[in-house]
Amino acid sequence: MLDVLLINPPYSFTDLVTLKKKKPGRGFYLNYPHLGLGYLAAATRQAGFQVKILDAPADLLTQKDIISIIKKTKPKVIGITVTTQTSQGVYHLVKRIKKISSPPEVVIGGPHVSALPQSVSWLKLKYGFIGEGKIGFVKLLKYLL
Repeated sequence: MLDVLLINPPYSFTDLVTLKKKKPGRGFYLNYPHLGLGYLAAATRQAGFQVKILDAPADLLTQKDIISIIKKTKPKVIGITVTTQTSQGVYHLVKRIKKISSPPEVVIGGPHVSALPQSVSWLKLKYGFIGEGKIGFVKLLKYLL
């Protein structure tokens, strides 16, 4: 069982898959690591937790793929980064996660949450981070786990 799963959710998935299949490594989309989740994962590992990052756009993962991975790895906590362009998809992803038997605790953060903190209550979640979350996220994990 995994302690923490950090997710960069999919966005503009159809465009990305079409572009990637036609011209791998070409076009407007580049596979750069998600630095925010990388920093969060490093702080989480340093605190002694087992953590994995899912970068859906880079790995061409759908929401169905993500749910399958969640069911397989059984994380205790899921952290999702939310930008305005992914907010609608995150809403649907969170709804799907909550349907899993014994769903993990979901925590959101990122620019959209910082701009609209009420996103946490709109998604009917308990936890969200405004601004830099790596110190607070580790504290929350110690409390939850």
